[in-house]
Amino acid sequence: MQADDEKNRLFWEDIESKMDGVFHELEEKARVLGKDLTVFEGLSKAKKFDLFQRKAVSNDVLKAGRKYEDLVDDWLDAMADKGVLKMMEFLPGSVFRVAADDFTEDEKNHANSLIEVIMRYQLQIYLKLSRLYYTLGKESEEDWNSGDEMASDVTAKMVLHIIRRSLVAWSGLMKYFPDGDGHALLDISLLLMRMKNRLEMEFPHADMAVRPGFDGY
Repeated sequence: MQADDEKNRLFWEDIESKMDGVFHELEEKARVLGKDLTVFEGLSKAKKFDLFQRKAVSNDVLKAGRKYEDLVDDWLDAMADKGVLKMMEFLPGSVFRVAADDFTEDEKNHANSLIEVIMRYQLQIYLKLSRLYYTLGKESEEDWNSGDEMASDVTAKMVLHIIRRSLVAWSGLMKYFPDGDGHALLDISLLLMRMKNRLEMEFPHADMAVRPGFDGY
């Protein structure tokens, strides 16, 4: 058990250590492609989105969170159709694993770990974004003292953390699924980068927020 805990700790430390490099690389790719990493592309034109989110009407970040869920499903299904991935039906949930024979065992294990990160956070991103904007709307309706830590900043820190981890996982998968498949991965990564950048702009104090009882997420 201790060996597994240590392996898990080292895995997450490796993910954390790669964040800045991954963000810089994606920013450079976006620059070459002439892509703006603060403006979303191809989102729903609907004027209203999830009315229960209080102030979150026509919220592009929320829409992007929902679109991200769909893009992940589309990519996993496409890879399964090609025989590159397979769904492990005997495991809890819809768990995908590398099935292609042209991967070494170490490559399969690493790619599977990255896919697990992506699937672990896939649905959490939109759910936490929903909570974030609900909380933000609630704060605007109440009398908050300037010295109080905003609950929205704490939630923004959580969702930023899982978006950043997901970005590192997608970046790691790009070396295993290059060329045509890589373009899909890049599109997904750029969508996440836009979400990250917009949240950092909207919640500039999020990374300084402290969640009582937690040393990290």
